[in-house]
Amino acid sequence: MNRGLDVRKLLGIWTVGAVAVCSYADEDTPYKLRIESGQFWINRNDARIPGDSGTLFGLNDLTGRGAKTTNTRFDLTYKQNKDTEWRLLYAPFSSSGTGNLDAPVTFRGTVFSAGPTFAYYQFNSYRLTYRRTWKDTESSKWMFGYTLKVRDAEIRLEQGGKVEAEKDPRGIVPLLHLSGYERVSDKMFFDFDIDGLFAPQGRAIDLGARLNYQINDRGDSFFVGGRVLEGGADNPKVYSFAAVYYFSVGYTVKF
Repeated sequence: MNRGLDVRKLLGIWTVGAVAVCSYADEDTPYKLRIESGQFWINRNDARIPGDSGTLFGLNDLTGRGAKTTNTRFDLTYKQNKDTEWRLLYAPFSSSGTGNLDAPVTFRGTVFSAGPTFAYYQFNSYRLTYRRTWKDTESSKWMFGYTLKVRDAEIRLEQGGKVEAEKDPRGIVPLLHLSGYERVSDKMFFDFDIDGLFAPQGRAIDLGARLNYQINDRGDSFFVGGRVLEGGADNPKVYSFAAVYYFSVGYTVKF
């Protein structure tokens, strides 16, 4: 509960700050901040640790699949020139809960018996993107580039006095990036973004789509949309795959 309260306070601070800064902005300001929040549903969240000898189990059985309040994402873009942009993204994600294991699970060498068990899942993401324009018209613009993703991941099980956690705070993943928008009217436009890559050791996909309503000539806008997070790793140390679906709302401000 305290974690959610802190997020709401942080969102309020960002909102006040962004509005104050944007009151002094003009059409040529190079920075754009998108704040996105909403609810998520976990469709799949399977793990086996170690990946070659642990027990495969579903974290959904412990944390639940239903709608949950999501952590807020912050996406800051710097427009270097007409064709080049840099993006910083902070995308926290976590889910926790207590459920029942249907059978004993061996997790990091510790055996958790069938019964009530607490689980915590975290997959925070920090990303730096470089992108360049490959299509630019009066009604649309598309950019292609590359993303370096730093993940801060943890899976933890607790049962009685037994606590085991697998942490991966230093994982660095290179991804391909595509983003763009298509206008449907003077005030409304769709925009999309995707970071993703497939490899024999695993995959990562982060796909978002939004319908935006522009509120001024500078380009500030409110939006509603959705997002899909999917991917994971399969190696001797860790087997972990998740699929998460979002309904999101938010706004974009320029300064």
